[in-house]
Amino acid sequence: MGRKPLSKLQKKRNQHEDLHQRKQRALAAYQAEKKKPEKERRSIRTLATTFGVPPSSLGHLSRGRRSQKDYARDKELLLEAEDVVLTQHLLLPGNRGFPLTPRMIAEKANAILKARLGDAHKGIGKRWVTRFMSRHPQLQEYRSTGLERARANGFTKAAVKLFQQAWQEVYDEHSPEPPYMFAVDETGLMMGVALSQIV
Repeated sequence: MGRKPLSKLQKKRNQHEDLHQRKQRALAAYQAEKKKPEKERRSIRTLATTFGVPPSSLGHLSRGRRSQKDYARDKELLLEAEDVVLTQHLLLPGNRGFPLTPRMIAEKANAILKARLGDAHKGIGKRWVTRFMSRHPQLQEYRSTGLERARANGFTKAAVKLFQQAWQEVYDEHSPEPPYMFAVDETGLMMGVALSQIV
């Protein structure tokens, strides 16, 4: 299945992330230059040109000012560790063929925030899931197809291999005993998810 084209928001985020990475490399280079004899050091302007970043931005960072990404991180509802846990939790069922819907993702995020903030948390905003997805390119949104059509199109050697790898991971992690391993049909596992919807 082809990957969904990047949205304008995702393209903008990717550009910002690329600029952030270049700024960090330029800052590391500047700090390395400071250890050299003064006559051998490259100037901030030279380094900024080399790494393709604004000289003023590199100057601010060299004086200890926080980056825009750091400021943005402080405004996020989820802590960095919570963000990582939620992302990994979303990837796991997706890799096993049962991706979560936006509503399910919102429920997971609200549960995490409720556990930390208690009654002070009133729920995430309507566009929070969209923004969360755009921050994580590894999470791809697509529209599911009918179950029978998906079976016909998805029964390939690559799909079978992925399933075997996913099952092996589960088995290695939990070592279930034979009486607890069932050959059930997937239609009985996720109520309402066999319909066409965004996942």
